[in-house]
Amino acid sequence: MPQPPEPLEEELRVVWRNAANTRKNTAHRRVESILESSRAELALRELFIFFTHMIKAFFMLLNAVLHSLSGRNSTPVKTDHHEDPAK
Repeated sequence: MPQPPEPLEEELRVVWRNAANTRKNTAHRRVESILESSRAELALRELFIFFTHMIKAFFMLLNAVLHSLSGRNSTPVKTDHHEDPAK
């Protein structure tokens, strides 16, 4: 046999009030947890970007060194930039 609506409504109000109080009490912790994970995610993203730039710089430097070394091994082409204009 179903209960009259008033006690059920009152019980439902109590349950919802408790749930609302629980959400209010844990809101600060939930926000802090979200912020902490966001900070960690940002830190990882910044580290990834930093290491990407470091790797690019390393390969640019390596390319410059190899280009410099390959230029030393080839025979230099002599050009006379100081030609006599009287000729």
